[in-house]
Amino acid sequence: MKVNPFYWFAAASAAGVGIVKYGIRLPFVNYYTGRGYAAFFLGALLWYAWQTAARGRLLAASVFTLILCGAAGFTGGAELFDDQWGILTFIIFPCVLLSALCLKDCAAGKWCNALGGISFEMYLWHFPMLILWDFVKDRVCMEERIWMAVFTVLVFILSAILYVAAEIPLTRRLDRLRDKDA
Repeated sequence: MKVNPFYWFAAASAAGVGIVKYGIRLPFVNYYTGRGYAAFFLGALLWYAWQTAARGRLLAASVFTLILCGAAGFTGGAELFDDQWGILTFIIFPCVLLSALCLKDCAAGKWCNALGGISFEMYLWHFPMLILWDFVKDRVCMEERIWMAVFTVLVFILSAILYVAAEIPLTRRLDRLRDKDA
């Protein structure tokens, strides 16, 4: 009997969620690997959806879900959900990814490449910024949702500056060195 890989991917992703939610602490089966299993196999599920579903339906469902999540976040409805990791991993990030894939042909260009570079810088620097953010937010009274928006803007600005001032010049220098050695 042949089993569709979709079911294996779903089971492995669910196992990762179980590892995280039940706090299992074994070698190779712990919080960090559970997050990895859940996210990796969710990516495999998204790939499968991308290969089999109609692009228009994927885009419509993704954009609609993002609008609902944004509305819930800014109207206080997000307080009903206490699992930020689950919401981000299984709802928001997949919708952003599928929307970007559906719109990639419409939105090609240098600014998309720059956003890609900035997103890598955001990935690198968001955690150190979170540590600093926790230190600062305890000293200034401001509503949580406003703090989240301020944090996002600050991380984006820092990432853009680092991308332009550090990553681009370093990449060019390394390319010249590589070309010189070749």
